[in-house]
Amino acid sequence: MLQQLTLLVSITLLVACGAESTTPSTTTSASAKDSDAAAALYRCPMHTDQVSTDPTAKCPVCGMDLEKVQSK
Repeated sequence: MLQQLTLLVSITLLVACGAESTTPSTTTSASAKDSDAAAALYRCPMHTDQVSTDPTAKCPVCGMDLEKVQSK
């Protein structure tokens, strides 16, 4: 009886955790304008591996403002 209860609780937890991970992200843009803004990338001119989509972000290495990357 205890093994069955443990198994039931384990399965319930696995199903609940799996269902939570399939929930859509809240960061999905609602309009085309938002998606265009989110598509812009900003990069540190000194540390080009530091990239962000936040236009107000600063480089975590040197603190410089990130510059917009020109799209082709």
